[in-house]
Order: sequence, then structure tokens, then C-alpha cells
Amino acid sequence: MQRVTVQITYQDGIEALQNLAEKRFIPIVKPIVNSLSLHGQLATVKKFKYWIEEAENNNTIPLQEAKKNWVVKRKQLQQLTK
Repeated sequence: MQRVTVQITYQDGIEALQNLAEKRFIPIVKPIVNSLSLHGQLATVKKFKYWIEEAENNNTIPLQEAKKNWVVKRKQLQQLTK
């Protein structure tokens, strides 16, 4: 499943998404307003430094390994959708 954040300014668009949610094609979840990448409350310097530290401490893998993993996962997903 993929999660997409969408900002809609027109009522027709909002109604169309609500219609899809009622038919259970999509779920509508509350937005994460404290994300540094989204509009919302301003981040303090303290929060920004914490965000950087957290990103630096997360586990990482080499790009080549990530690409290989994606090739395998993509094939698995394609098999499931056939």
C-alpha cells in the first residue's frame, strides 16, 4: 500500500474523494501536520536538529542493494496482480 498526501482546494475534488472513500476504494486518513516536509506548524530549531539526528541514526543500505531488492519486490508484486 502506498500513502499519498493530497491538498485539495475545490469542493468538487473533495466530494469525489469522499465518494471513493464511501465505496471503500480508498481510505482517508488524518494528515501528519507535524511533518517537516508538509505545510503546517512551523518547526523549531530543536525539532529540526532532532529530525536530522534521527535521520542520521536510521539504518541505511547501499543504493545498489536497494535497487536489487526493488527488482525482486517488483517481480513479486507483478505476480500477485496477474
